[in-house]
Amino acid sequence: MKNAFIFLLTFLFLETQFVYAASLPSGENVVSGDISISSSQNSMTITQSSEQSIIEWTSFDIGAQNSVTFNQPSINASALNRVVSGNPTTLAGALNANGKVFVVNENGVYFTPTSTINAHSFAASTLALSNDNFLNNKFLFKADNVNNIFSSIIHKGSITTLDGGFTALLGGAVDSEGTINANLGKIGIGAGKEITLDLSGDKFLQVSIPFSEAITLLDQNAEELNTIINHAGTSTANRIDIDVGAAKNVVQRAVNIPGNLVATTASQQNGVITLGSGSDIVVAGNLTAKEGGNINIEGDFLSFGGEVDVSGTNAGAINLNSSGEIALGGTLNASSTGNDGGDINIKSQYKIVPNIMSSGSISAKGNQQGGYIDIESEGFIRLLSSKIDVAGNTQGGLVRIGGEFQGNNNLTRTEEQQDVFVDRWGERRSLTNAKTVLVSDGSSIDISSSNGKAGTAIIWSDQETTMLGNIDATGTTGGAVEISSKDTLRHVGLSNVNISEGGHLLLDPKNITVGTGVTSQNWIYRGLIGHDYAVTSTNDVGEGNLQQNDQFGSDVTISDDATLMAVGARHGDGSTYAQDSGEVYLYKFDDGDFTNATLMGRIGKGYTGGKNVNINSLSKADKFGRSLSFDSTGKRLAVGATGDDGKNNGTISAGAVYLITFDDTSYTNGRVIGDLKMLIYLSRVQIMVL
Repeated sequence: MKNAFIFLLTFLFLETQFVYAASLPSGENVVSGDISISSSQNSMTITQSSEQSIIEWTSFDIGAQNSVTFNQPSINASALNRVVSGNPTTLAGALNANGKVFVVNENGVYFTPTSTINAHSFAASTLALSNDNFLNNKFLFKADNVNNIFSSIIHKGSITTLDGGFTALLGGAVDSEGTINANLGKIGIGAGKEITLDLSGDKFLQVSIPFSEAITLLDQNAEELNTIINHAGTSTANRIDIDVGAAKNVVQRAVNIPGNLVATTASQQNGVITLGSGSDIVVAGNLTAKEGGNINIEGDFLSFGGEVDVSGTNAGAINLNSSGEIALGGTLNASSTGNDGGDINIKSQYKIVPNIMSSGSISAKGNQQGGYIDIESEGFIRLLSSKIDVAGNTQGGLVRIGGEFQGNNNLTRTEEQQDVFVDRWGERRSLTNAKTVLVSDGSSIDISSSNGKAGTAIIWSDQETTMLGNIDATGTTGGAVEISSKDTLRHVGLSNVNISEGGHLLLDPKNITVGTGVTSQNWIYRGLIGHDYAVTSTNDVGEGNLQQNDQFGSDVTISDDATLMAVGARHGDGSTYAQDSGEVYLYKFDDGDFTNATLMGRIGKGYTGGKNVNINSLSKADKFGRSLSFDSTGKRLAVGATGDDGKNNGTISAGAVYLITFDDTSYTNGRVIGDLKMLIYLSRVQIMVL
């Protein structure tokens, strides 16, 4: 696959002090404003008498032992420093200012670990800012698009802006490993073709034109990366916005947060953290907005392994919204130590799957009333090891999983049911019903109250609800619990649902299946196939061929008799290493109960011999295996490759479907008999079997 853009995440220079020891900005040309400049061997002072100034430089480097100071008439004064030489900027020393300083270099800006920035406000960008926009206080940063190459921001130093100020890092890609402290202020980190900073509005940073084509990220060693924004450092502000806009399918992981974002300090509250992406967001670090803060995260695939915390005397709100999947393996905390619990809203248009190997916690406990937790999906919800807690001192809170009371259907209910399940909670947002919900025996839901009425728990699905977990609905008056489905409810008895006197339990499905402790395990899973899974039964497979980021399980298809299974790994690299070209694993079972899973062969670039199938035409980022479909016998297989560039690589990410046939149900003589690819002829589009 051929990529449209190349981002240079780091630059072609050495990070050594002797190169920059004597560096100070040079080659200045004052375009606008009243400016005087004085320099000594190790320092430069820029005196600005006007409220605005524009200076063009041939170099804006600062050596490790050097300093540049802007003396500005007020904190509202601003200075635009534009580098026009074609060389990147390296900041290794100190930059000080009492106003706003903008550094714009379309060839990249690099903050070394020795760099320190102290200003009222500071912005670094590899996107252009025009003179007219700057002078009119319109902070619209746009890509020049020369040669379709965009540079990036690398921050490994320390940036501190004053109370009420801001820090902005904008570029083709941003890697922030240092510290940013914008006390009582704002931090914006953005990547895209066009980004706007709104210094006075509700949305500080907005990516108005994201990337719309495939890109490649390279580090200083020319190794490929898979992240547009990487935040491994620590950032502290009252508001933090990280955004790549609606960029989708451009890289494997659009936003990666292994570090810490803090939107609360001892002297402030009501902080806001916003993460936005049309692609993947992975949070392995910690997001904190205590004391009434809000954390809002929206993307395609969302993964959480760290802590998302809006707790405090006054709890805040957590909103997770995914157009794909959500994996919850860490902690979501909206608990209050002094008042009511907060709000946690989790919405996925596909499925919500906590990490099987984790003990994820979702908590909105209250010192008074418990809070609210909504888990909503248009597809599947699996709570395999989750601890959900809205316990309260004076009253338990509300938990809704998979839908509203009775699925918001026009079903018979008593006035008392209407009151305890619906009315006492006031006006709540409507939920989309899930297809299936599984609450395993490793999960628990707590709606209890120590000194008052217990709360409400609703578990609903349109097709199938499986309830094996524990519910605590105890209090001075028992809580209200609905475990139901429009179609089928499966459970093993109700001894794990603890409701005090005066409570309510509603089971109102079309069908009820009561299982045993043994049969219920089959409801959760019959076996596991993946990297390093211990073979604890004949159903488990430790798949040693898998590598990091292969995304094994991108899609799965099974023959009608459940003896054959194909599993896609859309980011597999093939046998001859074509990165992210994708591959498909072919398994056979002894029976329809998934007994004795055996890997028969693989399909992908370079796989030969045995039952393997070689598709030599696959290339980088084709994502072969993103979707799969067997026919009823398992002798024919259709495989989607969503990143395929079409015939002769002529249409970027047009996609393709490969049609594969086998002689028998043992995958003998597998071969590609055709593929569907996109060809573009002038004004018409044709799909042809090639």
